[in-house]
Amino acid sequence: MIQVELSNLMFPKISVKISGQPTKEDRLEFEKIIDELNEMMESSQLYITEDEAIITVYYVTLDEMPKIEPNYVSESWDFKFPSCH
Repeated sequence: MIQVELSNLMFPKISVKISGQPTKEDRLEFEKIIDELNEMMESSQLYITEDEAIITVYYVTLDEMPKIEPNYVSESWDFKFPSCH
């Protein structure tokens, strides 16, 4: 699951925090995705941080999702935030 504070996306540097229990392979793959996104974006750059961040990516099981997002629907692999259309 990814949470984004949309009002902060105008910043040239966008912090991304990895939360949960990613494997070493998950982490390496996510770093590749960040690199690819950075190549495509002109005005902003993503960087991974351990501190508070604009974007938080959660590596959790489906059972843990309701603890993170109260609007999560059980067994849903295509969760969408209620405010997004």
